[in-house]
Amino acid sequence: IFYRGQLDDLFVIFRIQIIEEIVNRIYLDTVFFDELRQRFGAPGDFAQAYVIAHEVGHHVQHLLGLHSQVQRGDNAASVRFELQADCFAGVWAHHADQARKILEQGDIEEALNAASAIGDDRIQRQTQGRVVPDSFTHGSSVQRMRWFKRGLERGSIDACDTFAAAQPRAETGWLESLVQFQPTSFRSPLFEDERAKSGQ
Repeated sequence: IFYRGQLDDLFVIFRIQIIEEIVNRIYLDTVFFDELRQRFGAPGDFAQAYVIAHEVGHHVQHLLGLHSQVQRGDNAASVRFELQADCFAGVWAHHADQARKILEQGDIEEALNAASAIGDDRIQRQTQGRVVPDSFTHGSSVQRMRWFKRGLERGSIDACDTFAAAQPRAETGWLESLVQFQPTSFRSPLFEDERAKSGQ
């Protein structure tokens, strides 16, 4: 369900996650997409698709009962929960492209840019001028990009067990990660199955 700017008392980053567990629906405040483009410098339709897929990922977590692993005030568990939703978003992108060939040039870069733009470290640096890793709730820019890429490359929710992963480091080198990112080599796993079937 889409709405626009009706919850002014909530910080815009959290407007997208609303009472899904209660009413079994996902509410999306389109003001957030304006913020994503204008304030956080992450434009593009696939940036928005990543955000929506992340929220659908939370719905999948709810269906699987994974939300029970996060207690109020447990920031470390919250980070793992959010990174898992990022990974689920990558799994969606993997299968959506295999089924419908939806990905266009630059789409993955848009999603990764969005994941980086709303990392806790970047938001904290912008809003308070310093980074406090212990207060993270969603993960750093590097972590969010990494888990999205993991889901995209592997295409399985089994690859998204952030709760079993080693304690995630509060990595803040988002710029270095972007510099090292190679789009051509990264996108290739999406098409490995098709190439195998065709004998290429």
